[in-house]
Amino acid sequence: MESKIKDFVNLKLSESIKYKPKIGVFGKTGAGKSSLCNAIFGKKISEVSDIKACTRTLNEIPVGNMTLVDAPGIGETIERHIEYRNLYKEFAQQCNLILWVMKADDRAYAEAQDIYENEEIEEPLIDVLGE
Repeated sequence: MESKIKDFVNLKLSESIKYKPKIGVFGKTGAGKSSLCNAIFGKKISEVSDIKACTRTLNEIPVGNMTLVDAPGIGETIERHIEYRNLYKEFAQQCNLILWVMKADDRAYAEAQDIYENEEIEEPLIDVLGE
């Protein structure tokens, strides 16, 4: 019995030491997802532009003992919105945390509600889009 407990504790310690959380940064095109990634780490780790969308694929950025994933923005065009909505749905299952970036001066969040309500993304602990 003592050996089983010791093995279990060692396994859990090993898992904890090797734990590398994956944090997805999602949101509408132009909301500032890449800028947030750059600001968090105080250096340019993601391309940014005021004129055009820069992020077209998942940009996985290893930072210390975690991976920050800058995702392309939804809502750019109908075709891209559908493509990225599907990407979000698939990728969200791999994330330990999702940061949904919204512009503070933009009350239009239909795209965010669409994905949150219709694409089976796991419910967060805190629902900031709820009533």
